[in-house]
Amino acid sequence: MARYYAMLLISLFILLISVVSLWFIFTEKWKRGRRYKIPFKQTAGSLFGLLAGGLLFTIFVPDLPDVIHHRPTYYEGMCEIDKETGKHAHLEAWFGDHAIWFDIYEYDKVREGQYYCKVKYYPHSDEGESLRLYTSKGGKEIETN
Repeated sequence: MARYYAMLLISLFILLISVVSLWFIFTEKWKRGRRYKIPFKQTAGSLFGLLAGGLLFTIFVPDLPDVIHHRPTYYEGMCEIDKETGKHAHLEAWFGDHAIWFDIYEYDKVREGQYYCKVKYYPHSDEGESLRLYTSKGGKEIETN
């Protein structure tokens, strides 16, 4: 869940910085009048930040009420577990074309492969809250951490 809050705060920060930057640019233009030329690089960067921050924010904010009140969506079925290593390490539970992300450090004993999975997650951001793995439906639970 730390990744969810981090992404939400980063997107909000990008949005706020972009709006403030654009506000300063156009306030200067209004003060100085026709002689003032709007700086292209600063304006383009602010508009890009506004677009990127807005996109990230719209992805993560719909899950906020459910995250605050701890009301995840429950799903179970056969899944494929993939581990991504490196700087942005995470664990993905794939249910067909749909992936749910988990923090790899909470599930360090999990190995890649096919399992029967029971997950609690937030559907808009695909951020996982809990993951339980079984050898098969009704089978033995696998230790995950």
